[in-house]
Amino acid sequence: MTSKRARPSHVKSQQQIEAEELERLRKEQFKAKPLDVRVLTSSGQLGVPKVEKAKPTEPQPFNLRSDSRAKVRYSHEHPSMEQAAAAAAKFKAQPLNRSILDGPTFKPQRERQEITVPKSPLLRTKLRSHTAAPQAEELRRSRTISSSRERPLSASTDRPLSGGSKGAAVAAATGKPVTTNPQPFQLKTEARGALHQDEMAAKLAAEEARARRLRRVTARPLPVTIDVPAVPQKPEPKPLTLPDPFELKSLARHETFEEKRRRQLQEEEEAARRAAEFKARPMHLGGPFAVHESEVPLTVPVDPHLATEERAVERHDFDAHVTEKIRREEEEKKRREELKRKQEEEATREYRKKLRFSARPMPNFEQPYFAMPSDKPLTNPKTPNFASKKIKKAARRDW
Repeated sequence: MTSKRARPSHVKSQQQIEAEELERLRKEQFKAKPLDVRVLTSSGQLGVPKVEKAKPTEPQPFNLRSDSRAKVRYSHEHPSMEQAAAAAAKFKAQPLNRSILDGPTFKPQRERQEITVPKSPLLRTKLRSHTAAPQAEELRRSRTISSSRERPLSASTDRPLSGGSKGAAVAAATGKPVTTNPQPFQLKTEARGALHQDEMAAKLAAEEARARRLRRVTARPLPVTIDVPAVPQKPEPKPLTLPDPFELKSLARHETFEEKRRRQLQEEEEAARRAAEFKARPMHLGGPFAVHESEVPLTVPVDPHLATEERAVERHDFDAHVTEKIRREEEEKKRREELKRKQEEEATREYRKKLRFSARPMPNFEQPYFAMPSDKPLTNPKTPNFASKKIKKAARRDW
């Protein structure tokens, strides 16, 4: 559709653009400035400054404390031949004691030990038997008497106590054997049983007293008068309950909406009534109608401003930019290939130089070869760190 449109006059043709470019180049010709002679005789004060060549970097070894410590430790562990000779020269043996050749000079002395005297062990039962409370002693005696009444003990001959006890001491003092008197066991279960029996007896007594109170009959009291029965007074009448309506916000909103709707309907009815009333226009009493000339100026046609024309110019600039970019990439690619080819040729020449045979010099047999001891330290074996050791340590801590 745009091919049939007339080309606007403000767009220049290609011939006009080329002619203007040539005219601009003639007017703006390049003219170099004259060279200052002082630049050639100066030492970098004028023109391009003179840059002195920097010295090459000399690498320096790292001065680490770990290296110095390792050297000191190695010198202590592996002394040199000179240090070993100096240590051997300083050694001087002590004179021999001639008395050790005749016989042993040391005689062990045996100390005389005393005979072990056996002692009776200190048992807790003895302490409990001597420190019993008087109340427990009385209770034990009363229970012993009651149990002896219910079940008489059979006659038996008691055996004498063993040595090391109180009976043995009494027997040694009097010269007569002492018989063993049996004592009842002091058990906590018996005290708990007695306490439980007391509680049960108190509980049964309380239940019996409550049942006795329930069985007791209590009659109602007699009335105030016997001849005329008492009639209660009639209660006063109370007013009826009047229900009050709920005060809801929804009811107030409903009334407001209904009032608004009612006013709107009234306004619509009034507008319809006014529109239904007929009112005739006034009659024209003048002359015939005459057409007057318009005062509006005539329309002047203007060429349309199309975006396609601007896009055509932008597309031309873009295509030129892409073409220049492709050309630069091709030149860069050719330069890299040429540099790679030169590097390969240089590497081939260096490789061929290395392939040349060069014989080793004849060894000198006048000076024999002596193998020197190695300076490397011996390998110190270390126990591997198994996980089973950690597990055993953790198990010991848990125990």
